Amino acid sequence: MNQGRLIFGTLLFSICISGFSQGGTYITGPARNYNTFQIGGIGSLDMCYRTLENKQREQSIENLIELKNNSETFKFGYSAGIGFCMNVSQHFGMEVGVLYSNKGYETKLTDYIYAVPEPGMPTQGRSIYNYNFIDVPLKANFFAGKGKVKFYTSFGIITNVLVNQNETFVKKYEDGRTEYDVFTTNYPYEKVVFSATLAAGIDCKFSKSLHLRISPHFSHTIGRFWNGPISGYLWNTGISADFYYGWY
Repeated sequence: MNQGRLIFGTLLFSICISGFSQGGTYITGPARNYNTFQIGGIGSLDMCYRTLENKQREQSIENLIELKNNSETFKFGYSAGIGFCMNVSQHFGMEVGVLYSNKGYETKLTDYIYAVPEPGMPTQGRSIYNYNFIDVPLKANFFAGKGKVKFYTSFGIITNVLVNQNETFVKKYEDGRTEYDVFTTNYPYEKVVFSATLAAGIDCKFSKSLHLRISPHFSHTIGRFWNGPISGYLWNTGISADFYYGWY
């Protein structure tokens, strides 16, 4: 009986050794199809404007808001910076970043009428109000799909830190010339505001480590950017393109 057990054990050991020496099968977990960490560049082109609020609920203020809404319009802005992502699964991750952004609005082009003709004076003009921020977004990202192209959506909070402000006065002349005068301003705006942000788009996987995300997005300040009889909130919407390198 003991001799039989010894023979059986010897055969089993020989089979195991043979399997390993010939590249035997190893039992491993499923291959991970996402990167735990990602870092990359973030950029967007935006349409920027503001929302006005009649804080005192007076009719005279409401008339002034209507006048401003009829004379002001959106401007084009941008943002650029870096982002860092930590993904806990192929369907969910968190993201933080640091960006430089330009927001604001502008007035509509206005015709100038002079009581006495002034050949050397501009015939049209408009003002562009620029507000430049350091933005720190904190977002949750959700992904759907299994192929190289996935759908994703994200939402979160952006801390907007005002770093400078200026006004660009655009002058147009009868001979076709256009001149730009830039003035630094120092209006008592809030230095730090917070914005809610939402985006939805696609995540394109070029390789195991390289990803490109393209998405429309929308952001709106939660707190007032300026406070007074007329309070103002900034918002922007546009298209962002984010290029990420991932590892682990």
